[in-house]
Amino acid sequence: MIIVEDLTGLNTIAYTPNSNGALSPADVRAGAAVIRSADVLVTQLEVPVEATLEAFRIALAAPEPRPRILLNAAPFPLVPHPEELLTSVDLLILNEEEAAQFSGRDVGSVEQALAAAADLAARSGAVVLTLGAVGVVICEAGSSPFHIPARPVQAVDTTGAGDAFVGSMAYLLGAGGSLREAASRAAEIATRTVLKRGAQSSFPYRDDVAELLGITPAP
Repeated sequence: MIIVEDLTGLNTIAYTPNSNGALSPADVRAGAAVIRSADVLVTQLEVPVEATLEAFRIALAAPEPRPRILLNAAPFPLVPHPEELLTSVDLLILNEEEAAQFSGRDVGSVEQALAAAADLAARSGAVVLTLGAVGVVICEAGSSPFHIPARPVQAVDTTGAGDAFVGSMAYLLGAGGSLREAASRAAEIATRTVLKRGAQSSFPYRDDVAELLGITPAP
């Protein structure tokens, strides 16, 4: 159930795991061939952590070039979380609340987000913190964190914006884009989704964001 605030477009989502909670490591192993053949493996935490970790292990054991592992750490798992959730991934994507829980730091400002991103990047390959209307913060291990501001808009419904961002990041990274380039373009695509109501119904089609994807629209 998704509740959207009229004035801000911000949303709160309530869910029950049901069949998602039944996904097992054995189920994941049944799809091992698909995982090994992927350019990017997108994972999240709406399934049991053990299932997500099994997907990590399959990808890590794949022949080079193995899939790049992306974890969208939502919803945040019960504490304590396995450190493997951080150390096995190539890219960790979190919102402010998730970043605070993973890093143990306050993440209420861009400056705090920069510090949290640097801390988390030292424990994983790279980190992207999504800050809603403020933009995103990115950091790769061994590099300084960087803030990418968001384009100011009047949000109608933020439902699905995070999914649009993660999906766009996966596509852009799989197409060979740099982390900064992918994050900047994905943030703009996600921004466009908040201008319409709904989740999937608000996602732009590929041709709608051709200039951001660096492609030529279909005739």
